[in-house]
Amino acid sequence: MSFKITNKKESIRDGLGRAVAEMDLDPDIVVVVSDLGGSIKLDSFSDNTRYIECGIAEANMVTVATGIALSGKKVICGSFASFIPGRAYDQIRTSVCIENANVKLVGGHAGFSWSADGAQVQSFEDVALMRILPNMKVYVPCCASEAELIAKLMMDEYGPAYLRVERESTVDFEISDYELGKAHILREGKDVTILGMGSLVSEAYLGAEKLSSELGIEAEVINVSCIKPLDKETIIESVKKTGKVLVVEEHQKAGGLYSLITELLSEHLPTKVYSISINDSFGESARSSKELRDKYGLSSDNIFNIVSKI
Repeated sequence: MSFKITNKKESIRDGLGRAVAEMDLDPDIVVVVSDLGGSIKLDSFSDNTRYIECGIAEANMVTVATGIALSGKKVICGSFASFIPGRAYDQIRTSVCIENANVKLVGGHAGFSWSADGAQVQSFEDVALMRILPNMKVYVPCCASEAELIAKLMMDEYGPAYLRVERESTVDFEISDYELGKAHILREGKDVTILGMGSLVSEAYLGAEKLSSELGIEAEVINVSCIKPLDKETIIESVKKTGKVLVVEEHQKAGGLYSLITELLSEHLPTKVYSISINDSFGESARSSKELRDKYGLSSDNIFNIVSKI
């Protein structure tokens, strides 16, 4: 497995769109949407006989998707991350997870990636909600290329899954020999372990490069794109080597990747864990997601500052 950073920037949702465009080749795949298929690129599925529009009715959409899945089909459906899981949590829990239905849920425009509309559509709670559900797998790709790979591979796995994707363009990675379910070491280091998910992984990588060139600190950067099930071995081995941990996420500190890592290390390798995240607050409107990330400290510069203090 290798991740090589590129000069190309692309929206993570575009990688999902490329994967979905090829899914109509599989006659067992059905796409179900609730008005926002275009926004999250599920409308790239070209077979209209297997593309079902449920309108602005997320709970109904999940129920429809479950019924189709229980008839033997593979279903992918989604909306904004603030609505899936937000508006349909009962149906996701009761219909999808308890029945272990083969439904893949997509939460789009996650985090600050849709800056203009503010707190209502900026979801920082979705990973926490989904990772606690039995039978549910949770994936958070760091770039468009990884989103494309995960979307294709998860359709070949049976059972519920949640894919969190973002809207704004972010640094892309050239990926080879990809393995679904692994925590991927993007940069090896010996001084500190930086664990990230989503588009902030590229900020962690850039921060690590700056730490190396300016301070001689070698940070190991790990892309935790599979939140559940978690690749415990890779993370524990890295922390054994470095002894210091920073978690970077565009999600609430409570219940997200920080909570997941502290749960893991408290049981297997007690270690102080530092966090760059959203700390018990909602989002707000701004001209760009960068403006919001800078305000909330979700940047490579802040990663540099925190690690230098650690």
